[in-house]
Formats: sequence, structure tokens, C-alpha cells
Amino acid sequence: MAKDLSRSCPICEGLQEYKDFAETRNVRELLVGLTHEIGNNLQAIRSELDLLTLSGALPEQSSKTVIRGVQQIRKLTGEIAEYLSPPPLQLTSEDLALVLAEVIRVSERELAEHGIQLTVLLREPLPSVVSPTLLYIWRFWS
Repeated sequence: MAKDLSRSCPICEGLQEYKDFAETRNVRELLVGLTHEIGNNLQAIRSELDLLTLSGALPEQSSKTVIRGVQQIRKLTGEIAEYLSPPPLQLTSEDLALVLAEVIRVSERELAEHGIQLTVLLREPLPSVVSPTLLYIWRFWS
């Protein structure tokens, strides 16, 4: 009697998780690239609208309406791209408490831009954590 070991193999499960992650990453990169290309085409459309408006071939009110629609689509594609590939935090410390405080601050600011108020309260302050490398350097110079 044969038994299918692939379902209970930890290595196989790990490989499947990696494959799923890689596929998700590829889809994410594809979507970021797609939103970038949409933005490029929207910029070309906007430039043509400006030229048509300046030449008098397109009434100014029509131009304003189309430009407003182009700007809304451009903003939406930018938000999608930022969601799929958020800008990295500019962390200046390896101290866990300072890193968490920075993440909280950035999250509060980003949510406030969308009208959402976030308040994070810690029951106890986080302990200061320093990396072993920095501790070694500190001991060396002491």
C-alpha cells in the first residue's frame, strides 16, 4: 500500500508556502508595473488635452471635465501602487521601542490623511533593545 507523504512533509509544506509567496510577489510586481504604465498613458492623455485646449480645438469646459477624470484615475492608480508596494520606513534606530514608535507615528499620519484617527497606547513602555553589534562596538570604545 502506498502512502502520499507530500501532504505531511514539512519541507514540502515549506516549499509550497515559498511558491505561494513567490506567486503573490510576482502578481504584486505585475500590478505595480501595470499601474505605472497606466499612469504614463494618463500623462500622455493629459498632455494631448492641454494641447487641444490651447489650440482651441477642445472647449475649455470639456477639457476641465476630462482632466478631472484623468486626475482621479491617476490618483487611484497611485494609491493602488502605494498599497501594493508601500514606501519603506526610514528607520534610524535598531532600538525596538523607537522602531515601534516610528511605525505607530507613520500609521497614525497615513490613516489621518483618510480621515481615520488611530491612537495606540501601551500599558508599559517597551524595553530598550540594542543589537549585539552595537553593544560590541559600545564595549570596544568604553
